[in-house]
Amino acid sequence: MITNGLNNNSMERTAMLDQELRTVFTDALGCDVPPGDFARDQVEEWDSLGHVKLILQLEASLGVRVGPEAIPALHTDFATVREFVTTKQAEVSP
Repeated sequence: MITNGLNNNSMERTAMLDQELRTVFTDALGCDVPPGDFARDQVEEWDSLGHVKLILQLEASLGVRVGPEAIPALHTDFATVREFVTTKQAEVSP
């Protein structure tokens, strides 16, 4: 039973993070993003300037620090950005 509770909490956190990230993407890029996981080439506005805006918005909205080495790696797809944010948030959470 406890395992199911933990899984439900984890799933809820993932769903909440997905929604937060979609808002970050929408605000940074100035456009709606496709549902589910999507690649950079599916969003015309996710060009180099859009990516810089996205990085700044991630830092401002979610409080994650994006080091210069991570910036190119995040210019790929939604799932990669979500994984990066999840890892960074886990580093600062007890």
